[in-house]
Amino acid sequence: MTLGFAIVVGLAIGLARGGSLLNLATTRWRWWWLGLAGLAVQIPLFSSDPIAEVLASYGPILHLLSIGLVIAFLIANVRTDGLPLILFGALLDGAVIAANGGQMPRVEPTDPAPFRNTVAMDERTLLPFLGDWITLPLPGEQFSPGDIAIAVGGAYCALRLSTRARPQEHASSARSGDARERPADPLNR
Repeated sequence: MTLGFAIVVGLAIGLARGGSLLNLATTRWRWWWLGLAGLAVQIPLFSSDPIAEVLASYGPILHLLSIGLVIAFLIANVRTDGLPLILFGALLDGAVIAANGGQMPRVEPTDPAPFRNTVAMDERTLLPFLGDWITLPLPGEQFSPGDIAIAVGGAYCALRLSTRARPQEHASSARSGDARERPADPLNR
């Protein structure tokens, strides 16, 4: 939820600065199917449907698997603006979730479900400083340092992708020979 909110903020800023949603459509994501698969695993796992009850006993391993798939996608696309920060946040979250049996330690756990991806913080919690303890007036209310990194990286990624020039714009300005359309090259004087 936090990442979605951050992406909307990044897009809004990008559009206000003259960006375009068409720029996003031309983005080529490597191994996109890994990221999609990672998110697809989480949908039934974190729902309250009967399938979630069947998956609940496999919840911790499926949760870690989904994070691993998303991390592989992020590594494949790490050169994209903002994704190194998202990757850093995902690694922080993955570390604390793995250290705590496949669940994110949280000051105030979420409501019961067949599989809860959060667990109450207590004296047995490993890496509690990486858990959900930061309170912000946003949907979700409690966040981890990894969540913050993911959100900031997501907003920056959306901003940069929406405001970058589309490939055909670069090609047409290079062919036209108009120096006003091309960025200045400080080495070519």
